[in-house]
Amino acid sequence: MTIFSAILKKLLYNYNFMKKILIFFFLLLPNISNSHPLGQGDYNLDSNFKCISENNLDKEINFGFKKYNYQKKGSKFLLSVPFNNKLKKYKVPASSVYEFGTYTINNIVYDNMQVWFDHGYSGSNTYVFRRALVKKNNTYVLNDSLFNSTDLIQKKLDKLKNKIVDKSNKDYDKAANLIKRYGGVAFNYVLKNDDKTFFKNFKFKCVLE
Repeated sequence: MTIFSAILKKLLYNYNFMKKILIFFFLLLPNISNSHPLGQGDYNLDSNFKCISENNLDKEINFGFKKYNYQKKGSKFLLSVPFNNKLKKYKVPASSVYEFGTYTINNIVYDNMQVWFDHGYSGSNTYVFRRALVKKNNTYVLNDSLFNSTDLIQKKLDKLKNKIVDKSNKDYDKAANLIKRYGGVAFNYVLKNDDKTFFKNFKFKCVLE
């Protein structure tokens, strides 16, 4: 074997070796370029939470936060996105997240409170869910409050949710506006009717993953 042939063989070996390494690396690397602007269908978001009920270890709520960047306006806002435990990926966003900053509950001062809304069934009844995540130092607690839903508010929220699903892969900015509107409608309903419609509150201990 000539010196030239030996060098060529070594170069070819190194090329094939590096090619395998690069393929392996890219398989492990999260595909950021293919992440959804609204977090839908993604496996990880900006923040990922796993929450277990304090009274029932079999009951959990998993969700994530993602910052949405408007394509036209250039502004940003935070989304809450529920996690599908069976498919192991995120679903269509629930609502925008309301930031309350430092907040006191039952004489306990928390560093921050973030609130968002959703709606749906729990058992055979429909509810509007108000979810409040509070943080103290590095500890997170989720308060999941259920409010009885009227037929009217259920229809309004169902209609908005269907529009969000429809626009989520067509026009991201329009979907983002609908998500904001959904949160606003649910927030106003709870604000005006909390005394009459409050049903129950569940507390969860959360871990930031």
